[in-house]
Amino acid sequence: MADWHLRLRLNERFLNTTISAMETQRPSMFNYATERLAKRNGECDFVRDPQTGASRVTRVDPLVIGQDNRTRLLADYCYQIRNLKVDFSPLSDGGGEHFRLSADLFVGLGMPDKLDISDLLLPGYPLTPIKDNFIDYTTISCFRGRLEAAGGMEFVNHDGKWLLLMQISTFSLGAAEGIYAMLSHYARNTINAVILPQAAMALSPLEFEPPDQRPPQISLKLRPSPSPNPTFSSNALELRILTA
Repeated sequence: MADWHLRLRLNERFLNTTISAMETQRPSMFNYATERLAKRNGECDFVRDPQTGASRVTRVDPLVIGQDNRTRLLADYCYQIRNLKVDFSPLSDGGGEHFRLSADLFVGLGMPDKLDISDLLLPGYPLTPIKDNFIDYTTISCFRGRLEAAGGMEFVNHDGKWLLLMQISTFSLGAAEGIYAMLSHYARNTINAVILPQAAMALSPLEFEPPDQRPPQISLKLRPSPSPNPTFSSNALELRILTA
């Protein structure tokens, strides 16, 4: 029996029209947010109710900014994909790239410009179980960028089945000042909330004991001076400390 050869043609215009319709009717495929943020309808770009009973957003786990023996510091976030387009035109420079993807990307972080003291991962005595603490914020900080990718397709045989496998070879967030600003915002808050508090100088009672464990024992209680403190001058850091 002769083999049948079928030719299937998927027009990119039809595919892009379908994607646009799905964005309206199934918004959860293009909008992702943490549970807390979704309940607050927190988003960078408004998501219309599809009026079909479908979810507006897909829930994702919060970002873990840092963790110690007391607290797990978490942050709300969301990301949204808009104007997703597919181009099946081969790239002019070849290289086995058969398609291009482009989209607008919105990312929102639940991190204020200035963190409250309660949002810092400060050292302390261990707690069991470890407590979850979300960084507090009034409005999310939103950033926008342009996502561009290109890749190729090939048929591969896996467990006796032929699959049409897509692989991305180039990926960029070109012309995306907003994305770079987002990374800077995220890094700055992570450093301020986690790294620097753990490296903070603790002012606590200091005890000086002789090697033979015999008296005398000297105990000093240290506390910062109420005067302007600390100060920086002549390339030096000056701390004013009171003892009792």
